[in-house]
Order: sequence, then structure tokens, then C-alpha cells
Amino acid sequence: MKRAIFLFAAGGFLLNADPAAADITLTIQYPYPSLSRPVHEEIARQFHELRPDVTIEYLQPAENHNQALQYVLRTSMTGTMPDVSFQGVHLARTLVERELAVPLNACLEPDIETLGYADWALEMGRIDGQIYGFPYGLTAPVLYVNLDLLREAGVDVAAYPETWDDLMEIGRQVDELGDNLVGFHYIWNLTGDFMFQTLLFSRGGSMLSPDEREVAFDGDAGMEALRTIAAFGASDMPYMTFQQVNQAFAAGTVGVMVNTTAFVAGLERQIGDRFTMALWPFPRDENGRLPAGGNIPIVLTTDEAKQDAVCDYIRFVTGPVGQTIMVERIGYLTGNDLALTDERYLRDYVERNHHYAWTLQLQPSLTNWYAFPGDDAVVIMDVVHDAMEAVFTGEMTAEEAMPAMAAGVQDLIEP
Repeated sequence: MKRAIFLFAAGGFLLNADPAAADITLTIQYPYPSLSRPVHEEIARQFHELRPDVTIEYLQPAENHNQALQYVLRTSMTGTMPDVSFQGVHLARTLVERELAVPLNACLEPDIETLGYADWALEMGRIDGQIYGFPYGLTAPVLYVNLDLLREAGVDVAAYPETWDDLMEIGRQVDELGDNLVGFHYIWNLTGDFMFQTLLFSRGGSMLSPDEREVAFDGDAGMEALRTIAAFGASDMPYMTFQQVNQAFAAGTVGVMVNTTAFVAGLERQIGDRFTMALWPFPRDENGRLPAGGNIPIVLTTDEAKQDAVCDYIRFVTGPVGQTIMVERIGYLTGNDLALTDERYLRDYVERNHHYAWTLQLQPSLTNWYAFPGDDAVVIMDVVHDAMEAVFTGEMTAEEAMPAMAAGVQDLIEP
């Protein structure tokens, strides 16, 4: 892939486009339109100003990460894949294993420092020694707190609760304030197996053995994760989607909500000054880690005529300008150090936005959202999700669900 040339300018980057080149259209697919549509539209507008010869054509957005992957897999069979697809950081591996993703070493490596990429974030796009991208945005599990409700319920908000029992007790106190309130909610069904991995990793557990041949989540850490979900269900926590819980929290009717940092900026705008929101850390053991969610732009086109344009697009989205647009409008964590520290980009934003600044301290605790090997990665996540649902609803106990879940996953990872 031919190296694109970037130069610093007062407003961002200037790209070395060939004025004689024919116009190029790049087809782009992304997930979660309710969250990301405004960001992608603004990125397309600003990118077109720098590369007027390139038109960004967005395909119908996918509702979630799994649908984005399934769309790419379907269109790969008809030769109609998008040029770029924003994939869950845990699903990019599937496209690499199927030899659909295009390595970007030649595009990104020459100017890693100039583009501002942090090493830890760059590693999230490195698979089998090759760079397949850089995260567009990352999320970390966190607790959203309505301080006004908690204070009204007599909760001491000066200290963070250390256990899930403590949080459920806080929820019980808030519940007593009125019938229309939800004291505590853990969004166990947020996306696939993410919230199970969160509970597992926070206790130091692993999904599979180091050689990826054996299930490893069926030990003490995994059992405690399922028992915790069972306790949530037994506490009369309502069955809600993440959209419903977000809306209820923004309306001021939820005391504590466990979600990800993807919604910080949006909730700030919705809440305004109606109540005081705070962020609390996700409870974890001393050696526990937390999986990073989010997505990464994966290049799928092998059209030689598009390589310069698609490289410029990836560099723009993941560089300081694109990351500034993303952070200010969504609030994802960014792994672009230049964007965070340069006054032309996010430095002032971080200094005045204490919620976003607070989320940056989570970076050292993050690990990869585990990506399962093989063709059945999405099916495996469904197995875990279904087990969580059975436990939450009381259809099965944790002790009943774990052997079934482990056997189902083991069958899918065996060659």
C-alpha cells in the first residue's frame, strides 16, 4: 500500500491528494447508529474538505457489533463487501482468520508517533503480528450514579461501594423512595458476552486456556460471575435493554446504573442540570482487569485504485482530528495521545470535562475484550448470553447453567 503524506496545519492535517486523480467513492459500514451517526457524518464532512476527490458513502448501519460482522460475512460471498467496516474490537479476529481484512502496516507504521497513537491502543489492532487498524473508540465498564437520588435515600456518597452486595443494598434504599424508581441496574445483556467477561476478568478469570483449546471460565471466578447475575435477578432488578436503562437514568429514575463509558457525553447532554451525575469505578479484585469494548475500522477492499484514499480515511478517523470529533460527541476513550494533549484538539476539553478526565484513569486497568477463535465466535457469545439470561430470569441456577454453558462453548472451540 502506497504511503500517504500528512502535514500539520492549523486546522488539522493536509493530505497529499493527486488533483488529477479520478473521483473515488468509499463505502463504509458502522454499528450503533443511534450513538455514532452524528460522528460519522461530521467525519465524512471534514474528510471531504481535505480530500474533495473522495466521497464517503455510508451503508445502512448495523444495529450492533454482531450484525456488522454478519453483514460483512454475507457480502463476502457475493463480492459486495464495504470498503471499510467498523467492527467490534473482539470480532476483528474473525475477519483476519477468514483472510478478509487487509493489513495496514504500510499505512500506519511509518507515522505512528506523528499520528499520536499510544502503544497500548495500537496493540488492540495488532493480530498475528500484523496491524489491522487502530481503535476508533474504546469503552470501559463504569457505574453511573444519580447523587441526588442516593442522598435522598440516605446513602453516604463519599466512599465508593466495594462489593456488589453493597451496591444492591444502595439500590434497595433507593427503591424505597417510590414505586417508579430503579435503585440499581446492571446491564448484563448489553452486547453478547461483554458483561460476563467484565465480571469474570474483574475477578482475575479467563475465558479460555492459554492455548485456546479448553474452557477456563468454569472455575471460581466464573461461578462467582454467574452467581452475581443470579443475585441481580433475585433482587427484582427489572429486565431492560440498555436503551431503556439509559433513558430511565437520564430521566432521573435510576439510582446506580452499570454501563460503559460510551454514553458519558450523551447522558451529560440529556441530563443537563436536572440532577448531579457521578461516575464510580467498577468493583474488581486487586489483580482484576476490565475488558475494553468499542470498535475498530477494518479495511476490506483490495482495489488498488482505492488504497491511498482508504489509508487517508483510516488515518483521519484514528488520528487527532477524527478522535477529537468522536470524543466530544460520544465520549469514548481514545488511545490517541496527541489528541488528548495538544491544545488544538482535546486538551482543553479534558481540562474542563471532569467526567471524561475521570474515565482516562481507567486505561491501566483495561485488557482486550476476548476474541474467540474460529468460525463460531458469534455463536459462542450467544451461548454465554443465553446462559446469563437463564440465570438472571431464574430459569436456571448458576450451578445448573455453568456446566451447560461450558460444554456448549467447548464443543464450539474444538477443531
